[in-house]
Amino acid sequence: MGRRGPKPKPTKLRVLQGNAGKRALPKSEVQPRAADPLAAPTSLDALGLQKWRQLAPQLTELGLLTELDVDMLAMYCQTWSDWRSVRTAIAVTAGKDDGQALVIASGLAKREKELRTALRQLASEFGLSPASRSRVPAPPKGNDPKDPMDEFLRGGDAGA
Repeated sequence: MGRRGPKPKPTKLRVLQGNAGKRALPKSEVQPRAADPLAAPTSLDALGLQKWRQLAPQLTELGLLTELDVDMLAMYCQTWSDWRSVRTAIAVTAGKDDGQALVIASGLAKREKELRTALRQLASEFGLSPASRSRVPAPPKGNDPKDPMDEFLRGGDAGA
């Protein structure tokens, strides 16, 4: 039997969101190093490598791609490449006008649906959809205005 309930939230994310439950945070959670965005796995095909080069630098900048996440991102990129290939095959097959093309297109459509589902699941792991991105806090920016409450609590001039 698998684990019950929602997936545990990483400690880094709990701290950024404020640890609303006030539960003790684990002190020994693994903190992997950031990955080199240019070190794409050699197993990716051309389309997968193109997707890697598009996503890896952005995910690294956000702190969402570490050495431990490289294989997961590679799976996403290769699945995306497979999905694109199936979509192209469907378009080519749909242009034919025979009974066998309909059977082939039906099988391709089923495969496309499976790949789409896998892409959605993998994308949510990296915050690559609007819904999953809304649950990942943006990293603080160096030039953001200071929080007036923080300034007030530190004894600074908050409203002036």
